[in-house]
Amino acid sequence: MDGSEPTVYRRTLSRAIKVAGSVERLAAFLNLPLEELGRWASGESNPPCGAFLALTDIVASNYLTPAALKNFSPKRR
Repeated sequence: MDGSEPTVYRRTLSRAIKVAGSVERLAAFLNLPLEELGRWASGESNPPCGAFLALTDIVASNYLTPAALKNFSPKRR
């Protein structure tokens, strides 16, 4: 599979960006660099499990809810 095919990760991220209103707002909410979200969006890498669950919670609630971050703790750079 090449990076251009939509995956559940890329579709969920795309929807979470729409819910957030922008990729910048989603990155700020998740406390992640834009470059990291860019790698996920391009298919270069997939989000770790905790991040994917946070994205799924955002999509399910259709809101940037703090509950989405409950199990997500990104690596500090």
